[in-house]
Amino acid sequence: MVTKLVFEIMKSYKNKLSFMFDAIPMAIEHVVLIGVSVTKIIKVLPQNDDLKVNVVESDRALYELSRKKYDDYDNVNVISEWLLPGSDNKYSLYSCNNPRYSSLCEPRADFFENTNLSYSTELVNDGTAFDTYLKSLSLSSSTINLLLINSNGSEYSYINNNIDTLVHLFDYICVIEPRDGMYDITSKKLESELYIPICSFEYDKETVVLYHLDRRKAVLFKELENTKAKTAKLEKEIAEKSNKIIEIKDELDALNEKDVLRQKTIDDLKSEQKLYLERELKLQRKYFLLKKQNN
Repeated sequence: MVTKLVFEIMKSYKNKLSFMFDAIPMAIEHVVLIGVSVTKIIKVLPQNDDLKVNVVESDRALYELSRKKYDDYDNVNVISEWLLPGSDNKYSLYSCNNPRYSSLCEPRADFFENTNLSYSTELVNDGTAFDTYLKSLSLSSSTINLLLINSNGSEYSYINNNIDTLVHLFDYICVIEPRDGMYDITSKKLESELYIPICSFEYDKETVVLYHLDRRKAVLFKELENTKAKTAKLEKEIAEKSNKIIEIKDELDALNEKDVLRQKTIDDLKSEQKLYLERELKLQRKYFLLKKQNN
C-alpha cells in the first residue's frame, strides 16, 4: 500500500513536471541541471534527438548514484562540483547527515529540531564560480536552452548574481524553491524583469516555477550592455588621453622650469659680465690717471 502511494505521488510529480515542460513551445536542445536529486527530472524532459543534458551534483554520494543511473545515456554528462553563486571563492557549507538537505544557506534550527537530521559547518574553498562553469559549457545562444536549479535556498542567489550571463544562454529557467522556513535565505525572488514566470505548481510544500526569457527586453538589455561597453571604452580612452595630457603638461612644466633656470643663469651671467666691465672700466681710469701723473 505504501509502495503504491509513493508511486502515485511520484507519478503526480512527474505529470506536473511534464505539464510544465509542455508550456515550452519549442524543442529544448540543451538542459543544465544544478542541485540535489534533480536527475529524476531527466526522464520527464521533452525528448528530441539533439537533446544534451549536463548534471551537477555537489555531494559525492549523490553524484555516484546519478553517474551510475545515467552511465548508459550518451547525451547525459554528470559531474561532481560545488558551484559558487558569487565571485567569492569561499563559502560556508552546511553539510547534513542526509546530503539531500545540505546547503550553502544556513538551516533554520526550529524547522529541523524534532528530526533526525544534523548539520556540521565546513568551508568550501575549492568550488567553481557558477558563471565560470556555464561559460565552460560553450552553449549556443541560437538553441533553446533550459536551466533547472534546486540548491536548497540559494537558487535565486545563483540567478541574481549571474543574470548577465544567463540572458545570453537560457531561454527558460526552472527553479525548485524549498519549503518556507527551512533555510535562512538571502535572495527569495528573481530580481531581474528579463525573466517572467509562465508556469508553477507546488509539490510536497516545494514550489516549482518556470521562467521564460522576455526576448524583447533581452534585446534592449543587450543594447544597454553594448552601450555600457562603448561608454566604458570611451571613458577608458578619455582617461588615457587625460593621463597623456597630464604627462605632456608635466613635461611642459619641467621644460618651463628648466627655461626659468636657464634664463636665471643668463641673467646671472649678464650681471657678472656687467660687474666685470665696470671693474675693467675703473681699472682703465686708474691706469690712465697714474700714467698721467707719472708724465
